[in-house]
Amino acid sequence: MTQTALWELQKAVYAALSVDSELTQLVSGVYDVVEEDLVFPYLTIGAPSTLNIETRNTFSEEVSLTIHSWSVAGGKKESYALLDAIHQAIGKGIAIGGSFSLLKISRPQLQVIDDADPRIKHGLARFTFTIKNN
Repeated sequence: MTQTALWELQKAVYAALSVDSELTQLVSGVYDVVEEDLVFPYLTIGAPSTLNIETRNTFSEEVSLTIHSWSVAGGKKESYALLDAIHQAIGKGIAIGGSFSLLKISRPQLQVIDDADPRIKHGLARFTFTIKNN
Protein backbone atom coordinates (compact mmCIF):
# COMPACT_ATOMS: atom_id res chain seq x y z
CA MET A 1 0.00 0.00 0.00
CA THR A 2 1.38 3.37 -0.97
CA GLN A 3 1.06 6.29 1.35
CA THR A 4 2.02 9.91 1.04
CA ALA A 5 4.83 11.28 3.16
CA LEU A 6 3.18 14.68 3.63
CA TRP A 7 2.40 14.45 7.33
CA GLU A 8 5.70 12.79 8.25
CA LEU A 9 7.58 15.46 6.26
CA GLN A 10 5.71 18.30 7.94
CA LYS A 11 6.47 16.88 11.39
CA ALA A 12 10.15 16.49 10.45
CA VAL A 13 10.44 20.03 9.05
CA TYR A 14 8.64 21.50 12.08
CA ALA A 15 10.97 19.61 14.43
CA ALA A 16 14.09 20.74 12.57
CA LEU A 17 13.01 24.38 12.62
CA SER A 18 11.70 24.33 16.19
CA VAL A 19 14.84 22.93 17.80
CA ASP A 20 17.49 24.83 15.85
CA SER A 21 18.95 27.17 18.47
CA GLU A 22 20.19 29.77 15.97
CA LEU A 23 16.77 29.99 14.34
CA THR A 24 14.74 29.97 17.55
CA GLN A 25 16.71 32.99 18.77
CA LEU A 26 15.43 34.93 15.74
CA VAL A 27 11.71 34.06 15.73
CA SER A 28 8.81 33.93 18.17
CA GLY A 29 7.79 30.51 16.85
CA VAL A 30 7.08 28.12 13.98
CA TYR A 31 3.40 27.69 13.10
CA ASP A 32 1.14 25.61 10.91
CA VAL A 33 -1.85 27.86 11.56
CA VAL A 34 -1.60 31.64 11.69
CA GLU A 35 -3.60 33.04 14.55
CA GLU A 36 -4.23 36.65 15.42
CA ASP A 37 -1.70 38.52 17.52
CA LEU A 38 1.38 36.40 16.66
CA VAL A 39 4.57 38.18 17.62
CA PHE A 40 6.84 39.09 14.69
CA PRO A 41 9.09 37.71 13.36
CA TYR A 42 7.72 34.20 12.98
CA LEU A 43 7.67 31.28 10.53
CA THR A 44 4.85 29.33 8.94
CA ILE A 45 4.94 26.04 7.06
CA GLY A 46 3.13 26.37 3.74
CA ALA A 47 0.95 23.98 1.76
CA PRO A 48 2.94 21.24 0.00
CA SER A 49 2.59 19.95 -3.54
CA THR A 50 3.71 16.53 -4.74
CA LEU A 51 4.98 14.85 -7.85
CA ASN A 52 4.75 11.06 -7.81
CA ILE A 53 7.67 8.96 -9.06
CA GLU A 54 6.62 5.36 -9.63
CA THR A 55 8.44 2.35 -10.99
CA ARG A 56 7.33 -1.27 -11.01
CA ASN A 57 8.95 -1.83 -7.64
CA THR A 58 9.07 1.54 -5.89
CA PHE A 59 7.03 4.60 -5.10
CA SER A 60 8.65 7.94 -4.32
CA GLU A 61 7.48 11.53 -4.12
CA GLU A 62 9.03 14.88 -4.80
CA VAL A 63 7.41 17.19 -2.28
CA SER A 64 7.74 20.94 -2.75
CA LEU A 65 7.27 22.84 0.48
CA THR A 66 7.62 26.53 1.20
CA ILE A 67 8.58 27.86 4.60
CA HIS A 68 7.41 31.44 5.07
CA SER A 69 9.05 34.09 7.24
CA TRP A 70 7.17 37.16 8.40
CA SER A 71 8.96 40.31 9.56
CA VAL A 72 8.01 43.88 10.38
CA ALA A 73 11.57 45.13 10.84
CA GLY A 74 12.38 48.03 8.56
CA GLY A 75 13.92 46.90 5.27
CA LYS A 76 14.76 43.37 4.22
CA LYS A 77 17.81 42.63 6.39
CA GLU A 78 15.90 40.62 9.01
CA SER A 79 14.09 38.65 6.28
CA TYR A 80 17.42 37.72 4.70
CA ALA A 81 18.74 36.56 8.09
CA LEU A 82 15.61 34.45 8.64
CA LEU A 83 15.91 32.81 5.22
CA ASP A 84 19.57 32.06 5.86
CA ALA A 85 18.72 30.49 9.24
CA ILE A 86 15.93 28.39 7.67
CA HIS A 87 18.34 27.19 4.99
CA GLN A 88 20.93 26.25 7.60
CA ALA A 89 18.42 24.48 9.86
CA ILE A 90 17.02 22.32 7.05
CA GLY A 91 20.51 21.81 5.64
CA LYS A 92 21.58 20.14 8.89
CA GLY A 93 19.21 17.34 7.91
CA ILE A 94 15.80 16.19 8.94
CA ALA A 95 14.66 12.88 10.38
CA ILE A 96 11.53 11.69 8.61
CA GLY A 97 9.50 9.03 10.36
CA GLY A 98 7.09 6.35 9.30
CA SER A 99 7.84 4.03 6.43
CA PHE A 100 9.79 6.65 4.48
CA SER A 101 13.38 7.40 3.53
CA LEU A 102 14.54 10.90 2.69
CA LEU A 103 16.65 10.60 -0.44
CA LYS A 104 17.44 14.25 -1.21
CA ILE A 105 16.78 17.86 -0.19
CA SER A 106 17.21 20.50 -2.89
CA ARG A 107 18.93 23.80 -2.25
CA PRO A 108 16.10 26.24 -1.59
CA GLN A 109 14.83 28.97 -3.83
CA LEU A 110 14.82 32.09 -1.65
CA GLN A 111 12.77 35.23 -2.13
CA VAL A 112 11.61 38.25 -0.11
CA ILE A 113 8.48 40.09 -1.22
CA ASP A 114 6.45 43.03 0.04
CA ASP A 115 3.21 41.87 1.64
CA ALA A 116 -0.17 43.50 1.02
CA ASP A 117 0.42 45.16 4.39
CA PRO A 118 3.35 47.49 3.57
CA ARG A 119 4.89 47.00 7.04
CA ILE A 120 5.40 43.26 6.46
CA LYS A 121 8.27 41.62 4.59
CA HIS A 122 7.38 38.09 3.51
CA GLY A 123 10.26 35.65 2.99
CA LEU A 124 9.88 32.40 1.06
CA ALA A 125 12.21 29.41 1.23
CA ARG A 126 11.06 26.78 -1.28
CA PHE A 127 12.52 23.30 -0.81
CA THR A 128 12.00 20.08 -2.75
CA PHE A 129 12.28 16.85 -0.77
CA THR A 130 12.61 13.52 -2.56
CA ILE A 131 11.13 10.80 -0.36
CA LYS A 132 10.91 7.07 -0.93
CA ASN A 133 8.04 5.02 0.43
CA ASN A 134 9.74 1.94 1.87
